[in-house]
Amino acid sequence: MARIRQWTLHEIEQFRKLHPVDHPIEAEQAKVHRERAAFAELRRKAARRVRRCLNELTDPGEDLVAQRYEAIATRELRNAAAHRRRLAGLAGVELHPGNAPRDQAPRGQVGGAFPL
Repeated sequence: MARIRQWTLHEIEQFRKLHPVDHPIEAEQAKVHRERAAFAELRRKAARRVRRCLNELTDPGEDLVAQRYEAIATRELRNAAAHRRRLAGLAGVELHPGNAPRDQAPRGQVGGAFPL
């Protein structure tokens, strides 16, 4: 065990000037108690934060859901582009019936692959 150093008279006077309390020993014990309680609480908070971060990083369910949503969004965007191309093609066919594919009926007739 470490040896306790004795305070000099000057150190005691300085302590009393800086800490003007009636019971300095009890005040110091209270400070130690508060600091230890604060340390324990901070330690618990840090442990909770680490657990939460680890859960967020290693939880495959959330990552898979996010990846699935991203894949669905990409597919929807690709589908929209395909529909825009198809509409542009249909508009071109309607404006220029001579450029229509063979299986499409001419303008004004019913039938074909893309009836209008």
